[in-house]
Amino acid sequence: MAILYNFAEERFLRAIKRIAKSRIDAAVLRLEADRGTLRGLQQAGMQDADIIGLLGQAARMADAQLHPEGMTSIWGEYHLVLIGSREELLSESMKLIEALSNHPVCGKISWRAILVRVFPGEAQRTLWCVASYDLAPINAPAVVWVEPYPNDDWRESQRYPTVTLMWPNP
Repeated sequence: MAILYNFAEERFLRAIKRIAKSRIDAAVLRLEADRGTLRGLQQAGMQDADIIGLLGQAARMADAQLHPEGMTSIWGEYHLVLIGSREELLSESMKLIEALSNHPVCGKISWRAILVRVFPGEAQRTLWCVASYDLAPINAPAVVWVEPYPNDDWRESQRYPTVTLMWPNP
């Protein structure tokens, strides 16, 4: 049995740990392809290989535009570690979503950018920050800022992050 080693994921995790330890301003950007538009492309007859090509092109655009410290992906999602202030990262994410939306190929998919602040000193808190309940009603295209739960009891159940829709204006 072969075990595939994901160097991208290792670089991604190392970047988060390094940034959290150094306490510099940063966030993990989760660039998501809207599942509804992906299903629509499949129903319109687009082959999975072509959809994967679209997703890959979007990842290359994000990488080229944002120059992440680390990046990893799963089907239809790209996770990038970005250094910068909240305002800088929100501005860059909005530009990326607009560029993807206006792109002749990538624009066939609706995108949203979810920025999770890297919690100072605690990489694990950032990685475990799940904002899914608050994100469910937010449709793509959108840019969202997520602050991990700040108190010491963050591992307790029902300790939710703060989720703020930043664009389009709520």
